[in-house]
Amino acid sequence: MVMRASRRGLAEWLFQRISAVLLLGYSAFIVGFMLTHPHINFYDWELLFSCLFVQITTYVVIIALVGHIWIGIWTVLTDYMKCAWGRLILEILLALLLLGYLIWGAKIVWA
Repeated sequence: MVMRASRRGLAEWLFQRISAVLLLGYSAFIVGFMLTHPHINFYDWELLFSCLFVQITTYVVIIALVGHIWIGIWTVLTDYMKCAWGRLILEILLALLLLGYLIWGAKIVWA
């Protein structure tokens, strides 16, 4: 009996939904912060992002965003691009781009 066949795609589906909820919650937090600080300046942003909890949350959201993008674009490429070599090249380029975004996000959040 093969149990994995019935779970095909469930992990990706769950990750997409969970990452979407994380992105929504983080966006609501940032919008709420902007609404409660009508005359926001650089020092307010610096104070907000100097908090370790906000730094960790921001980087978790960046990871969730990159994963969300990867699953979404991988699904579209697999469904609509029939040329295996072209799809492989695009997936490699996308993976490198998203890895660059992760590194860049880490540099911004933790610098």
